[in-house]
Amino acid sequence: MYTIEVQNLDETIAALAEVDREAAGRLKSRIRTVVRPTLAKAKGYAHVGSSPTGAYANSLAMSTYRNGVKLTSSDPGGGVIEFAHMGAAILSGPRAGRAAPVPHTGEPPRALLRAVLEDDEAIVEDVNREVVEMCDFEIGV
Repeated sequence: MYTIEVQNLDETIAALAEVDREAAGRLKSRIRTVVRPTLAKAKGYAHVGSSPTGAYANSLAMSTYRNGVKLTSSDPGGGVIEFAHMGAAILSGPRAGRAAPVPHTGEPPRALLRAVLEDDEAIVEDVNREVVEMCDFEIGV
């Protein structure tokens, strides 16, 4: 799992919630808005392979947790699609020893992690800007 952490965000949201609980909720919503383009980028990258079905792209989703968001895939083959190299073999189960169905396009990471790695600095900057704007507007600093 790869985590983008904005330092002191939990404390900032907690302090904002003490002053105005609705403002803290709006800030969390703005954080989701900041990350949404990265999810869209990941879905665009997820159309990999010689005949993409869109199943992996459709499995990508964003969910809210505590004071942040998670980008996840519900596709059971997501790890292979995202990280396996050509020639990878299935290690366990009824297909053990057979070649894994690795996409023939691009190098790992191919979609979700690739988008996150490309956008991580921008996400931190945008979240910081949203916090400053929220505090300036809500509290009038």
